[in-house]
Parts: sequence; C-alpha cells; structure tokens
Amino acid sequence: MFSCLAGDQEDTAWSLLGLAATDVEAGQGGRGAVLLGAARGVLAHMSAAFKPFERELDRRTEERSRALSGNAQHEAGVAQGVSMTLEQALQVALGNDS
Repeated sequence: MFSCLAGDQEDTAWSLLGLAATDVEAGQGGRGAVLLGAARGVLAHMSAAFKPFERELDRRTEERSRALSGNAQHEAGVAQGVSMTLEQALQVALGNDS
C-alpha cells in the first residue's frame, strides 16, 4: 500500500507524528488526527515498534486531538489517515490536500 517517495518510511512516519503533534498544539485537532492516523498506518504497515518517546508523543497527540475535536471527529480523522497512501499523507502534511 505504501510506496516511499524517497528516503526511509519509518523516519517519514515519525515526522508525520511530529507534525500531528504540532497541529494539535496549534488547535488543529482534525488535521492532527489525520496525520496521526497516517503515521500509525505507515508504522503498522512496516510492523515498526513505537519507541518510548514516540509512544508518549502519540498518546499526548491523541489526547489533545480528542479534546479539540471530540471522539467522533478524532476517530474519523484517524481512520482517514490510516487509509491514505504515504503520498497522500505527505500532501496533507505539505498543506496540498485542498
């Protein structure tokens, strides 16, 4: 499902997670949820394990996204992100999704 544009997919997933965290801290819970789901999707596809720092960042990002967006919108955003290709997720990250 995921084809890498260039570089390491795992590093790209961690970057998506970082952008998701940045978004929710800026009050963009919906976009953060989509990027959180995209990061999780890439990592699940690779069977990559969360390291302690990334696990905590994921937890805090989810918590903040739920607080901003509500459970239903958060879950919908995460599901949308999980279903994206890596290329689609990168377009969202770059702000080219509209």
